[in-house]
Amino acid sequence: GRSTYLLKVKNPVFAAINGPIAGIGLCMALFCDFRYMAEGQKMTTAFAKRGLIAEHGASWMLPRLVGLTHALDLLMSARTLVTAEAAQIGLVKALPVEGFLAAVQTVARELVHSPSPRSIGVIKKQVYDGLFQDLDQAWRRADEDMAASFVSEDFKEGVAHFLEKRAPNFSGR
Repeated sequence: GRSTYLLKVKNPVFAAINGPIAGIGLCMALFCDFRYMAEGQKMTTAFAKRGLIAEHGASWMLPRLVGLTHALDLLMSARTLVTAEAAQIGLVKALPVEGFLAAVQTVARELVHSPSPRSIGVIKKQVYDGLFQDLDQAWRRADEDMAASFVSEDFKEGVAHFLEKRAPNFSGR
């Protein structure tokens, strides 16, 4: 469904927040894999101060990102917090305003080019599927995924580039 679309995209999804963010914009950012926020910016859930409730899965995702106490505080108070507090509770990673977008792009580029794209896709699926599984299910699934990894092209390339002391050339298969 539309609510889980960003969680199902195989590639990492980055939010680069360089301005105020509230309501639906914040909801969208919650479902990104990585949230980077320029120092000194502001965010708010806003809903409760408008007579609204948490929308678009915010009440499901926010507690998973920052814990129940922080999620209830942010959703019920609808108070504004700045980048430093958002980073302190684990909601975002703070970066300096100067060169902000370039810094996010550098992180994204490294994540896309250094690890195996196959591994990244499987790990992302493991993490988000795990939110709906118990430990036994997640462990069994990890065993199955690891067996499949051992026969993948990317595993062969992962060993080869390490032994040959060269940059990886992953195929994603």
